[in-house]
Amino acid sequence: MAKGATDDYQPVEATTSFGPSEEAYVVGKGDFGIGSAITATWIVGGAPYADCSRTVVLTENYPDSGYAFSCLPDGGWSPGDCEVQLTLDGRDAGTYPFSVGG
Repeated sequence: MAKGATDDYQPVEATTSFGPSEEAYVVGKGDFGIGSAITATWIVGGAPYADCSRTVVLTENYPDSGYAFSCLPDGGWSPGDCEVQLTLDGRDAGTYPFSVGG
């Protein structure tokens, strides 16, 4: 988790704590084949937040490549615990918890 991402998918200000008006990023690297589907599902208040959740289907091979997904709900975050769940081709690829302070 981070407060941003560089053009080459490096995290900017790695953290697991965000303010109500800060955009949250999940940033990483992996080997992704043609047709792979990477999904980021943002969990806010215990439920998926569809406005930020998205799936990217790759049209070519991307060995050792970076990714970044971000979220800032309309009106800002409510204080509490949140997470983003990543899946690759429908399989769990990691869950990244973070908190939002008031």
